[in-house]
Amino acid sequence: MLLFALLALADGTAATTPPEFRPATWQAQPAPRVAVAEGAAVLHGEQVVLAGGFTQDLEATAAIQLHHPVRGWQPVGQAMLHARAGHTLLPIDSERLLVIGGWSGRLPTETTFRPDAEIIEPLNPQRRRPVPPLPLALGARGLDGHSATTLEDGRVFVACGTHAALFDPDRETWSAPIELHQPRRHHVAMPTEDCGVLLVGGENGDIIEIVQPDATGHWQSLAWSHVESIAIQRAGLHQLSGGQGFLVGGRGSDGLANLHTWLIDPRTQSVRRGPKLPLADGVIDPLLFQSVLGVVVAGGERWTPEGPRPLSGACVMQPHTNRAWTIPDGPLPGIRKVALETGDGGLQLLGGYRFLPRADARRLGVPTAQVLSASHRIRIRGFVDAD
Repeated sequence: MLLFALLALADGTAATTPPEFRPATWQAQPAPRVAVAEGAAVLHGEQVVLAGGFTQDLEATAAIQLHHPVRGWQPVGQAMLHARAGHTLLPIDSERLLVIGGWSGRLPTETTFRPDAEIIEPLNPQRRRPVPPLPLALGARGLDGHSATTLEDGRVFVACGTHAALFDPDRETWSAPIELHQPRRHHVAMPTEDCGVLLVGGENGDIIEIVQPDATGHWQSLAWSHVESIAIQRAGLHQLSGGQGFLVGGRGSDGLANLHTWLIDPRTQSVRRGPKLPLADGVIDPLLFQSVLGVVVAGGERWTPEGPRPLSGACVMQPHTNRAWTIPDGPLPGIRKVALETGDGGLQLLGGYRFLPRADARRLGVPTAQVLSASHRIRIRGFVDAD
């Protein structure tokens, strides 16, 4: 039976008797045909689409892998136009997926950040195609650290560097560039209720801004000059009911893991601290999604002076009640896992990467650098709290 440790309220102290959670366990699932790390996956109709990633030879792949709920993982017969890892994959409609950025080549030194995007159609693979170049001055870093936000009208807002642009799914074209208040990479973004986009953090971003259209349709950036500076990179941002944003994890400007959370309200331009993150080492690049119990914080990795390492756990948080429960991470430790929200309150972790000390690798008879062939799934359920 899975036990969830009930953690402190806002003061960060822990309860002495953790409550018991309803039975829930990680379940092993059939692994994809090709083991990958740092790929991108979405639930598209009834199928899981897993695109790209890097393989055991540490080289980015163009492979598109499909999982059908009845037929399982299908033979790999599709590919993107370009090999990519670390990219964004977004549904446009019931047929099209937009692929943005990523890197091509081979780790650790033969990689190139991509500046482009393309469209794939899993039901019509022959119709894959490039989209026009983004109208952004990206330089050698390409779209590294970009954000991509789907708006209510179906357009996609992509921010990277000094500017942003809107992708029109009907015309499959980009808008003119939109100037940002400050350069942004490895920031987080969220749509707002007034058709704008909230941008927080990043490598050089210490000011919150909203980019939104005015009465004439011209997009402009509005900076929050009076709120607390949040200079956080590679955090997670989840939109709560009511329009607030819940900011979790990431790394601060000092290079240390961020253990705080924030509640950000675009309507009132206010920020307040949320519950402390109940993960001792913090988390970067987490996946956040809503479950019946609260906001699930999973996927991602922790940061150490030696570099990224697998998470020692995950958690569920209730931002407005300052309650949090720890849950175990997937059973096979690794970084760069593909985290997928399954749509029924569940989470699936696919693949990943781990580096074993040479002695351990020799003992197990496996390579020191190993891309994981694995898939595990858990469903977060609610429970009745006695108090």
